[in-house]
Amino acid sequence: MHSLVRAVDWLVENNMRNKFQIIVSGGLTTPGHFLKAMAIGTDAVYIGSIALMATLQTQMAKAMPKYPPPQLALYSGKLKDEFDVEEGSKNLANFLKSCTTEMKHAIQVIGKKSTTELNRNDLVSMDKDLAEFMTIRYGASHRR
Repeated sequence: MHSLVRAVDWLVENNMRNKFQIIVSGGLTTPGHFLKAMAIGTDAVYIGSIALMATLQTQMAKAMPKYPPPQLALYSGKLKDEFDVEEGSKNLANFLKSCTTEMKHAIQVIGKKSTTELNRNDLVSMDKDLAEFMTIRYGASHRR
């Protein structure tokens, strides 16, 4: 998050924000994470591990406790023949649909129509130092 804030701020300060697309990844696992990143200024989010876990969620018992679940989905995985691709793809599709729906609802609740309308004014932090660093509202302050 800190790197994203610094990158966006630098690009804005140097009048270069419209010359680059920012895609953020790493540790993003919930629709709330995705929306916060977009409010900070990213153009898109890249998910990896959470998508893999969503894909494998109903099949993990085939691997555990002897092997880690990704052994089901890896091309060279020891359990690749036991992975049900159809079931996995349905699970991932359900995860992505539910994330999209949750994000739409959250955007509507704050009176916006699109993720492109999100900005730092939509964020608040209970951590005073973080709020100051990100130039967002501090939740324990009475000021808006």
